[in-house]
Amino acid sequence: KAWFEVYNRYRLSEGEYLNVYDLGFDFPEGHVIRKDERLYFAFYNGTLEDPARSYKGLITLRGLEEKTYQVRDYIHHQKIAEVSGPATEILVDFKGYLLLEAKPLT
Repeated sequence: KAWFEVYNRYRLSEGEYLNVYDLGFDFPEGHVIRKDERLYFAFYNGTLEDPARSYKGLITLRGLEEKTYQVRDYIHHQKIAEVSGPATEILVDFKGYLLLEAKPLT
């Protein structure tokens, strides 16, 4: 039920998938969708054997414009960082997956 609520609230399937991460090279696995002026990032570190495997380290947020963004974990409602584009690295610590929203600051 919770994931249907997330889907209905953000409707990311209506956004534009940005092909800025390489599934065979980038770690952890990353994806980004642009919807309106916001970017939605998904990072995955789990495997079939260990779906909640931990990851602690740097991730690169790609696809940003030359703006300042407020980045938050939109599942756990936590502020993560304030960053500037076009690409930036942030230190994260998560298990299995991390879902982020980057909202431009005006």
